[in-house]
Formats: sequence, C-alpha cells, structure tokens
Amino acid sequence: MMTAIYGFLLAVGGSLPASIVAKATVTAALGLIGARVARRNRAAVRHVVLVAALGVLILLPVTSIVAPPIRIAVPVVGRNYAMLRPLAEAGDPVLPLTPPDAHDAATPAITRSLWPSPSTLLIIAWFVGSALSLISMMLGLWKIRLLRRSALPWTYGQTVVDRLALDTGIRRRVKVLLHGALPGPIASGMLRPAILLPPDAHTWEREDLNRALVHELEHVRRGDFVSHRLARAVCAMYWFHPLVWIAWRQLNLEAERSCDDAVLGRSEATAYADQLVALARRLSTAAKSPILAMANHADLAIRVGAVLDSRQRRVRARSHDVIPEDGFRTAIRLRSVCGGQLVGN
Repeated sequence: MMTAIYGFLLAVGGSLPASIVAKATVTAALGLIGARVARRNRAAVRHVVLVAALGVLILLPVTSIVAPPIRIAVPVVGRNYAMLRPLAEAGDPVLPLTPPDAHDAATPAITRSLWPSPSTLLIIAWFVGSALSLISMMLGLWKIRLLRRSALPWTYGQTVVDRLALDTGIRRRVKVLLHGALPGPIASGMLRPAILLPPDAHTWEREDLNRALVHELEHVRRGDFVSHRLARAVCAMYWFHPLVWIAWRQLNLEAERSCDDAVLGRSEATAYADQLVALARRLSTAAKSPILAMANHADLAIRVGAVLDSRQRRVRARSHDVIPEDGFRTAIRLRSVCGGQLVGN
C-alpha cells in the first residue's frame, strides 16, 4: 500500500500537468467543503469562499511554472545493493553500468520516435479543450453585447433604478433596457452596467418590478459580472475537472441567494417566492438566459427553500420575512412548475 502511495506521489511530482491537476483537485474540494461547512451562514460568505478557491485555481499554473521546485532527497535501499555490499568491502571491482566505449559498434543505436510522448499529447489536449471552452465563453459575451446594442431604453424603469441605486449605495449609472428576446431580468456590464428586462416589464406590479430591480442591482453592486467571468475562465482552464464545474455552479447559486437576501431586506418572503415561481413558468418555456438571471430554473427549488427558511442568516433581513403557511402553499406551486421536489439547503 505504501509503495503504491510513494509511486503515485513520485509520478505526480515528476509531471507538471499531474502536479497542477492534483493541486486543483485539493483546492476545489476545500472550497466546496468550506461552503458546505458555512451552509447556515450568509450566502455572501459562501460566495467569498468559492471565489477564493477559484482564484487560487487560476493562479496555480503560473505559480507552478514560475516558482522553483522543491527537491527532497529520498534514500532508496534495494536488495541488489545489500547483496553487493560484501563484495565491495572485499575489494572486488564493481562493473560499470555503461560500456567503456560509448561509441562501441556493438552498442545498438537509440532511435527517437516521430510521435510525441503521451504527456505531450495530454498537454496538447488540455490546451485545445481550454481554447474551445474560452471560445464558447467569448461567444456568450458577444451575444450579450448584441442584446444590449439592440435593446431599447425604458424611461420609467430608469427613474426607478436611479432611486433604488442611491438607496443601495451604487454611484454609477445603471441603464435600464427592454429586449423582446429575454424571458426574465438579467444584469450585465462592468464599466457600464445595465439591467435588461423583457418587453412586458411595464405591465408588472410595482412591487414585483422593485424586487426584480433590487435583485439585479445587487449583482451590480457586488461585481458579480466580473467575478463570474473570471470563474468561467477557470472552468475553461480546467474544462475536464468535474469538481471545478461543481464549484462554478455552486458559485452561481450562492450569488443568486445573496441577491435574494438583499431583496428580503425590503420585501416579504412569501411574495418574493411567488414571484420566483412565476418567473420559473416563464423560463420553462424559454431558452436559458446567457448571464445572471433572476430566476434560474435548475436551482429555483433550492432558492425558494432558502427564501422560506427562517433559520437562514441574511443581510438586512427582517423578523417577519417568513410565513410558514403561505410558504407551504408556495412550495406546492413550485413543485408543480419545476416537476421535482422542494430541496432545502
């Protein structure tokens, strides 16, 4: 058993790609474990833990190449050396490991293979997969840019966002745009942030509109667009690693829950859960939104369960945010929409 462990450690230490993958596995696992341990803490805390883990992952290849390797001498004693020791002590000559004449005609010539080594092929496959994943990410960003360029400004929504932005401490101007291709609200942009809404947003109830805008403004305030694009680049770098993708999905979920907590600081929990269920119905008949959507259909059950959980710590939450009776009815409606079971965290 110990021999197998030593052999594995030597193989990992002797290969740079294997060493990076091993470190990435440990880092991603620690990030997921840290988020699990903090499951009763605020969603913003779990989000920070996952961002830190993914930040370490993006620095691993650079530090592994730049930092000098640490060499540790490991003494190895084999049976052959123990058997030859009495002969050496008796003064018998030790045969050389190589022939005295390196150019001896009897020595066979060493031919190099024209095919690259397996490690080289793995590195090539790694870079090709990363390039394809980065191209997919860039195409998604380009689609968002096209959406913003073809969207129309909304005067009333801009007035509401300007007022809410001042209340949340956002000093930058956040544009409000309408686009017919969107099933729900999304936030985008780093230097020039914008909130894109579906064209029927002008028919929403005032409180529903305020909750949707507060959620998206919280994405802008937290800088989720930048952090999630960097995290997506990490997924492109480790496109073959399942733990990295699991951490990416959990990061998205914790970001949405952090914005949900901000909404619950201003609104009643059951009304907000009803709004999420209504948005789920819209998303069930539409394509997946390309970036930060207010209601992601896949994780909606977990989010609604967290909204209705009175034990969950929140930011600026109020004591009457959870009403169990209404929350139970909301859970039943959620199950009928999502076609699954309500899952708490």
